[in-house]
Amino acid sequence: MARRRRARERGQIVPLFALLMIVLTGFVALDLDSGVAFDQSRTDQDASDAASLAASYWIYSNLNDQPAPTNLKGAVGAAAHVANLDCIGPSAPCSLTLNFYPGTWTSSNPGSTLCSTPVTIQNVAVPSQVTAAENLFTCTATLASVYYVGVTVASTAYTYIGAPATGSRTFSVSNQAVAQVVGGTGGTGNGDLTIPCVLCILGGQNAYYVNSAMTEGFTIEPHSNGLDFTSDGGNMDINLGFECEATSAQAEIDTTGTSNGVVNIAGAYTNNCGTGYNGLTWNPTSNPKANTTAIKDPLANMPMPLLNCPNNENYGNTYSTTPITQNTELQPGCYENITIDPTTSNGGTLPFTRQNCVPDGSGIDVGLAAGTYIIYGNPPGSPTAGGLTVEGVNPTLESVNTGGGNNRTNPKNGQTCNAAGVTLFFVCSTGGSNPGPTACENNVTGDATPGAGLTLDTNDATGYGNGDYQWNLFPPTGGQQQNLVIIFDRYNSGTITTATVTADPDSDHNGAIYAPSATYSLENYSSSGPVTNSGNSCTTPLGSPMIVDYMQIYANYSGCGNIDFDLDNDVQLNGGGPGGLTG
Repeated sequence: MARRRRARERGQIVPLFALLMIVLTGFVALDLDSGVAFDQSRTDQDASDAASLAASYWIYSNLNDQPAPTNLKGAVGAAAHVANLDCIGPSAPCSLTLNFYPGTWTSSNPGSTLCSTPVTIQNVAVPSQVTAAENLFTCTATLASVYYVGVTVASTAYTYIGAPATGSRTFSVSNQAVAQVVGGTGGTGNGDLTIPCVLCILGGQNAYYVNSAMTEGFTIEPHSNGLDFTSDGGNMDINLGFECEATSAQAEIDTTGTSNGVVNIAGAYTNNCGTGYNGLTWNPTSNPKANTTAIKDPLANMPMPLLNCPNNENYGNTYSTTPITQNTELQPGCYENITIDPTTSNGGTLPFTRQNCVPDGSGIDVGLAAGTYIIYGNPPGSPTAGGLTVEGVNPTLESVNTGGGNNRTNPKNGQTCNAAGVTLFFVCSTGGSNPGPTACENNVTGDATPGAGLTLDTNDATGYGNGDYQWNLFPPTGGQQQNLVIIFDRYNSGTITTATVTADPDSDHNGAIYAPSATYSLENYSSSGPVTNSGNSCTTPLGSPMIVDYMQIYANYSGCGNIDFDLDNDVQLNGGGPGGLTG
């Protein structure tokens, strides 16, 4: 019987392989599309991250009291520029959408934006489109109100497998990022923060002071005057010791208020003034607390203002004969020295509008427009440090009237002020033939550097104590330097020297003082230093809270009765930088 032969099956793998290749090609194309999409998504994410950070840093670097539209336009430009640099797509440039958010923003509930419509730029690579978006941007939010910046970057990428199905060779990719304005009004540890002491005497950041034989952080000598030192219920923290040196003079340190403040002294308490009517008294009597734990600098994380110099001027000092003697308006910028020393009370035509919440002074007026004034003083090795000196016949130093948009209330009289926000920043000099501002050094021995200082003197043009002065500067109401009217570089061991002046019922202590390596000295001697002869009541005009390295009060002139040193406890500051306040 014949055996049937089986048919040969060779070659059947060919059609199977052909079918498999079609499937594999599809997977490869799908993988390619996915890879392109992922790569473009990462690129867009990098671009949105960088753009949001650029806009937030621009806001942080330019926080001040100016109206927002111009400044926020700058943030738009910064975001668009960085997005264009970082957005590298395979098919088309990126579009950008920008939003500004208040402090209530959260990732789960963003809430409303500060601007009614977002900024949209279809192509960040086209300068005319960026300019057009800036010009059409009419948001009236202030820089200080911006806590977060949100950016959406979108672009297009090629598709390889999707084209037959969708009829398109491209698809859209979009990514979003939100950046905090860290170091400004927003950010972890920032915002409206009240420092723990209304008077903070660090007594040790300047190593020269530590290495000397001094053991006191705070010294008062009210020999011929009474001294009323009040804190509005705020705490006083004094590193090292406290000493009262006087005979037959009344002195009271009062920390009562809504709640009673505590006076903490990290070192010894020495009272050579005695007690009772002609001695030193404390209110409440539970003060002071001696040998407590030393405090840290509560603003140690706050970045110093930038040393930007749109101008660089000198208005008189030991090395110049051109002090300010007439009504003058100054602009933010860099100044080697500013000396205000009028010889008469006639200042001529007033070039700016005065404030509307404080009384007119009796002498010349020097107005400061909104912004930061960088004062760097004389070159190293000079006989005097230089800085800002106010003396002569009754001058007034004041914030100019902004005409609205920066309203605040004078707590003394309840009136509304349209006052420009001003910060005086005292730094060191580079020296040389063309000096300029520089940060003060903390040298190898740990010593801070004596830089530009502040002197408010009641000597008139003849050198006698017949003058007076008014201090009507107001600090910024928001931003990095919120409520800071005086800042000393962290390692500027210069001095703040003030004389007492006639009490003004309509003026208040405006703004805080941050001078962690400097000495604050209130001098009232008849034979030397700033002096006054102004009746029965005198006061120091500067602000609070006050953070200094060392403090001394010399009151030895009977022409002035009680000296009122009133520290306000209602000023809030921004902590600055990640982590905010320390200590």
